[in-house]
Amino acid sequence: MKKFTSLTIVSIMAIFLIFEGCKKEEDKVLNKITIEGNTDTAINTDYIPESGYYNLPYQTNCNTTLYRSEIWINFTSGGAASLVFIQPSNTGALPLGTFNLSADCVAGFLAFFYLSPSKTTAGICLSSGTITVAKSGDIYDVDVNLSIHSDCGGGTIKGNFNGTLDTSLN
Repeated sequence: MKKFTSLTIVSIMAIFLIFEGCKKEEDKVLNKITIEGNTDTAINTDYIPESGYYNLPYQTNCNTTLYRSEIWINFTSGGAASLVFIQPSNTGALPLGTFNLSADCVAGFLAFFYLSPSKTTAGICLSSGTITVAKSGDIYDVDVNLSIHSDCGGGTIKGNFNGTLDTSLN
């Protein structure tokens, strides 16, 4: 009987691990961006996207011809995230795909997180990361996976915006 009980417990644990290990994409948490591990514990919290808009590509002032487009995500707390994409060609639409953090005038993206409502204070400086932008119909899915530079307290910014993006009037 003792062997049967042990075998049953091990079997149940194995089944649990299989189901937990096989989570699907639809299990991801939508519309929440979280800052964790920063030395400024006041910013270690969840930021809930309230709305978003984007600017279509426009030529930017660099030594080579590059195009810049932007996504702004407004948080319910009053802050915002600005995701700036730098691309070598003008596709006439917001770029889709996975982008790596880059410097200004280099293909990739720049990101700025403003945690105050005024959007005038300095953003959080980043050291590395990726942003993935996908679209299905009118719904954009923006995943962020970023590392905060140690000069800005370290930590991570991870999460998702899922919803419509209005076109900016700029």
